[in-house]
Amino acid sequence: MDQMAIAKAIQAKQPRGWQVRAFDEVLRLYKTKKVCVVESVTGGGKTFFASRLAAYFCAEGEVDEVVIIAPSTPIKQNWAGTMESFSITCISSNYGTAGVDSFAVTYIGAMNDSVMEKICKKKKRLLIVDEFHHAERDAPWGVAVDEIAKRSTKILMLTGTPWRSDGEIALLKEYDYYKDGQVVPDFRYTYRHDLDEDSQNRATVHVHFSFVDSKAENRETGEVVELKIDGEDWTKVADEEDKRPLGIHVGIKDQRLSNNLMARTMVALGISKLEVAKHETKGRAIGLVVARNIREARLLASYLTEFHDQRAEVIASDDDSASERLLQIRKANRCDSPDWIVSVGMVSEGVDIPQIKVIVYLSAIMTLLYLVQVIGRCMRRINISKSSSAQYIDNAASESPGYVIMPAHPFLVWVASKFEEDKQYSLRERPMSPAARRKRRLARGTPLGHVLSARQSGLIRQLLLPLLLHCQLRLLFSDPRRKFARPRALPLHHGHQLRG
Repeated sequence: MDQMAIAKAIQAKQPRGWQVRAFDEVLRLYKTKKVCVVESVTGGGKTFFASRLAAYFCAEGEVDEVVIIAPSTPIKQNWAGTMESFSITCISSNYGTAGVDSFAVTYIGAMNDSVMEKICKKKKRLLIVDEFHHAERDAPWGVAVDEIAKRSTKILMLTGTPWRSDGEIALLKEYDYYKDGQVVPDFRYTYRHDLDEDSQNRATVHVHFSFVDSKAENRETGEVVELKIDGEDWTKVADEEDKRPLGIHVGIKDQRLSNNLMARTMVALGISKLEVAKHETKGRAIGLVVARNIREARLLASYLTEFHDQRAEVIASDDDSASERLLQIRKANRCDSPDWIVSVGMVSEGVDIPQIKVIVYLSAIMTLLYLVQVIGRCMRRINISKSSSAQYIDNAASESPGYVIMPAHPFLVWVASKFEEDKQYSLRERPMSPAARRKRRLARGTPLGHVLSARQSGLIRQLLLPLLLHCQLRLLFSDPRRKFARPRALPLHHGHQLRG
């Protein structure tokens, strides 16, 4: 482990404001604690924050091994790349390799005893648990996380899902992180906090929601179920307790979507929103359709291609190359990437593809965790600069908003209303200090007297009035003829004259 190179890598990178604050707070807490919990909004930069913290511990000699547990293969690969950027050797496969400082594994991989024997060799270990809600007490992978935690000197637990209430994590229960069924983090950085940041430090963008009405018949009961938004204020129909099934509204039978007017309307609306997003991001924006199953995903992709001339690509978890393809799309330029990704659960949690700007939700899943993660896919800012800067903060990042199109189901509307509350809070009229108010008036070209304080204006009047009076007197008495002389005729157009 090259501690000097790691220290230089830390200095070369510029963290966001919340990452600096969280870093300082976590360092303070680790003086007396073994476990720290950090919650950050989706896209806020948890991976960068934790990698920078791990690099600091490695450079200071406080840890000599870092183990990262992540939900999926694409996410663990992303972790490995970020750790490498801090000059920390990290592998996400071939765990027997010698001379490695850190390891990234999935929750399933953490259950493999042979893998754990290869990577848990040193004594001073930092364990990073990404999206820790996966590590529930009764799940086998939760037990595996507990075992690794017992052999670690420091533990950092991360999440981007603040509304998780069901399930229980043994490790957090042991260290008294639960209050009324909820995990209370040591540091919290929410969507509302991020939108309140200045444009350079902000990681996310505003999300705009659209809801489409639907009417469908329940085959079992014969009941006609209608989803409808009345008026412009869609938040009025929000209902957390409404758990009517969504499947009868999103089902698709054929390539033309002939049985589902709502689906056709949602896709058409999504295409129009994507055109706007492409214009705002120099062509880099792409859309995401979340389908109910692989058959319907293929029908939707075919519909986009055949009837709307859109480049659509199906990515599903049963495809061995899906993780690699997602990574290619993330790095691709606008010519090599599809217009739409049609996914079945693959692009939900932790997949960092900032180009996703439009989401069409045609899945039947109505769990809060899943919905929050899906919406989070279009919240990231896109870097639209031509050069790839080494700085973490990029001034060329686009402020183009994200668009989410959903069926008008009261529960989906309720989930969206939570994001809308944070957005409206960030758009509120904030009280301004006198100094900030004067600065804004100057920027708008306000007369000087309106900007200066009463005391400053009084002093200026005391100095300027005698000077003005003196100038007027000189003009009056310097040439007596100027006061009494008759003005000469002034020539005007068309031969007319004006006389005094």
